[in-house]
Amino acid sequence: MANYYSDHPEIGFYLNHPLMKRIVELKERNFEDAKKYDYAPVDLGDAIENYKQILDITGDVAANIIEPNSESV
Repeated sequence: MANYYSDHPEIGFYLNHPLMKRIVELKERNFEDAKKYDYAPVDLGDAIENYKQILDITGDVAANIIEPNSESV
């Protein structure tokens, strides 16, 4: 089964980029939501893992649902 995320490991480069730490801190507002919500990321590693899971799911949907139906749509 295809997956546009896992089939292209170069996409993961961006998640490991040194600036990603600062981007995540800004996006997650220094992990303030973790104090209010049990599902919010608590640190950089947790946030990156969440992002990888989201990319894996969307890569699967894009490769196996959207792409096969794109021409007919």
